[in-house]
Amino acid sequence: MEPECLDQIPDGRYFDVKEQLVPNLVEIGRNILSYELDGYWREIHTLDDYFHLNMDALIGYFRSPFTTHRRSPCERVERQEPASVDESVRMVGPVALGEGCTVNASAQVFGPCVIGGGAHVGAGSVVSNSVVLADSAIGVGTYVHGSILGERAHVGDGERLMGVSLLRGEARVRSGRPPTQCFSLPPR
Repeated sequence: MEPECLDQIPDGRYFDVKEQLVPNLVEIGRNILSYELDGYWREIHTLDDYFHLNMDALIGYFRSPFTTHRRSPCERVERQEPASVDESVRMVGPVALGEGCTVNASAQVFGPCVIGGGAHVGAGSVVSNSVVLADSAIGVGTYVHGSILGERAHVGDGERLMGVSLLRGEARVRSGRPPTQCFSLPPR
């Protein structure tokens, strides 16, 4: 896109490239060229889009660092060392473990699942079909399914989190209180 095309975007409000900018450029006589992409493409407009992009990468819908091995998805557990995983942990791939993450005793991780760098999964917890970003903490005996935990989010001991996104750093879930800085993902 030529820099002068950006002059057609109004300040201070949402303006969609495909639905608004391109038609405006055609209307003022600008040439519009396209490029055919031979591969995976997903627009990221919502948290649900972001969630599904991560799941697609893990499952192997496109070539990514998670799909470099020729193993079935259930066998894939990719680690960026040093990741600390207790020998009693049960993992069913595809799972991606970030550098410096910790998965404690008797935890279970069922893919597709991302555990980001520096994240902590407490003993006896179950994490499935989720994206856990860097430096997040999941308490002891906690259940997280179909969720996105933002960087530095914290889910307390014994909590159940299903289809929820904790977005901002320091977002917390504690027993008996509603989550802070939280949005629900649409049902799948």
